[in-house]
Amino acid sequence: MAAETLLKSLIASLPKEKIYQKFVDVMSALGVDTESWQPGDPTRSTLAAIASREAEWENFDTGFPVMIKGMLLGLSSGSWLTVLLEKNFNVFRDPATYATCTLRVTNNGSEDFGTVDAGDLTTANSNVDGEPNFTNDDAFALGPNDIVDIDITASQAGTASNSQVGEIDTIVGTPFPNVTVTNITAALANDEESDAQATARGQVKNESTSPNGPKGAYEYFAKTPSPENGTALEHGVRAALGLLGEEEPDVEGAKETLSNLVAAKPSTNVTRVRVIPESDFGDAIVFLAGASGALTTDDRDAAEERLETWANPFVINLVVINADNKSIAVTYELWVYDTINLTTSEIEDVVEDYLQAQIKERPIAGDILPGDTTGAIFFDWIKAQIIEAVAPHAFKCTVTAPSGDTALDLTIDTDTPENSSAEVAILGTITGTVHTVVRS
Repeated sequence: MAAETLLKSLIASLPKEKIYQKFVDVMSALGVDTESWQPGDPTRSTLAAIASREAEWENFDTGFPVMIKGMLLGLSSGSWLTVLLEKNFNVFRDPATYATCTLRVTNNGSEDFGTVDAGDLTTANSNVDGEPNFTNDDAFALGPNDIVDIDITASQAGTASNSQVGEIDTIVGTPFPNVTVTNITAALANDEESDAQATARGQVKNESTSPNGPKGAYEYFAKTPSPENGTALEHGVRAALGLLGEEEPDVEGAKETLSNLVAAKPSTNVTRVRVIPESDFGDAIVFLAGASGALTTDDRDAAEERLETWANPFVINLVVINADNKSIAVTYELWVYDTINLTTSEIEDVVEDYLQAQIKERPIAGDILPGDTTGAIFFDWIKAQIIEAVAPHAFKCTVTAPSGDTALDLTIDTDTPENSSAEVAILGTITGTVHTVVRS
């Protein structure tokens, strides 16, 4: 971290005013009478124009500093980070996934709907803004008084479609009279891997090259869908384009190959990993969770298979444990200046979205202070996120729930490691009261 702070300090970014003043100082040193310049003076205007252009080049978010940061893992972000990880680390940013679940379809009437083709039944979660849609993956028969369980997939990628059991309750589009639906398993997905998550995975990539049990190897392979995927994708596309010795590039074949490879790309919903690195009892314990909290059984099992294949030494017993959800309801009161130019409802939405995004980055078992064996989601952290969400317009915040730090479980059972447990934080109901104050 100290090295990262030092690097940031070395990446200079001067505002237009300072650049202009440097020009003036140089001209004065050369004997030019800069004191005689009046507004509209050609020399003064020319230097101001050059300073303005150079300020664009030096802008910390869009100019040369972005290019410099783009080559440094830990400072890089956005598309620069994606390219850096792919080219230097062979790490590929995980795309957003599509939520899937099992839907129970109940025909309460006597109508025979025959065969419902794949994609012909569209359902929605009416509890979520925008009512995210889901369609049936395969064809199914629905006769009078039938009860059928089918697989459905969200139309929209990412966590916006996440739905708990019983929340997908509405049929939209083509009517199905007297038919009711409800999901009997949760529909969970991930957003595209964030900059922080992708950076963390890149930083442990080197440890993954050793099969001798370093902590980072477990973390890397738990979060990486398929270690060999990047090489396979590149090789397939190059082959289709005729870059591996073929005489004529096959453009249409390239498109098909690329489409198939992307469609077949495995995904993982694992975004949070806590490894117990030191064991006195010969077991490696790895706790897993996703952006939405606890994983499905399939996601946990897939991660365990990757860890056994790529990270775990033969002499170590690997124990992979799905973290348990710890829901934290938040009630706050916030004062902001009217310079924010948003309604109170819009401000509440901004705060909720920001809290949701930040809680996904908190580690399993929370943040653990030096010397402690368990962690927490700290009260001060929650308050800080609410203010940060609308900075610099917020100037006061009170939080009444939670009333203090929220402890998260981290229990290691040395006798029976598989009985160990840990909790991962997810947000419960967020209730906000916003006051807009005219800035005097």
